[in-house]
Amino acid sequence: MTSLVDSAARDAAAAARVATKRLTLRLKKNAQVQDAMGEAARVANERIDTANRGKKMLDEGGPDVELKLRCKRQCRKTVEDDGKQVRALDQLARDYDDAISKLKASLTTEALQPEEKYDFEQLVGLYEERKAACERASAALANLPPPSPFISQEEEDAIRMLAVKDKYQVAQREASNLAADASAAARAATS
Repeated sequence: MTSLVDSAARDAAAAARVATKRLTLRLKKNAQVQDAMGEAARVANERIDTANRGKKMLDEGGPDVELKLRCKRQCRKTVEDDGKQVRALDQLARDYDDAISKLKASLTTEALQPEEKYDFEQLVGLYEERKAACERASAALANLPPPSPFISQEEEDAIRMLAVKDKYQVAQREASNLAADASAAARAATS
């Protein structure tokens, strides 16, 4: 009988150890989840605070701050467009190179009429000049990329708010114009 009791006691002790380990793991997981949730809440609160500072900047800064922010937005867009145009020049030079290769290959065939052959020969020279000009322009611009002004996160949020405000004002004007046009059309139809 004691062996049954001892065996049951050992089984109960083993089950208690397993349950304790599981509970400990759950508590650790819960603590990790709580830590992650706390960090997410902290980050979200920081983000909200930053957005609020951007809104306050707009609310209290007036037209001068709006002008500064629009200026920074335009400078950033201009610099981004500059980079795109340099890349477009590089692509244009490659396109001219491809066209030149195809023109030269066509000149070796019998498929061209005399006037086409003359045109293709002229185009090779023109395209080579244009390709070289694109490469020179790209090299000159690529070596002197302009910086854009620093934009803080608060300013970035304020810029986004300004963009929404601008779009709202455009939509409001368009709606007003449509309403005026509809009103005029209705008056004209009843006259």
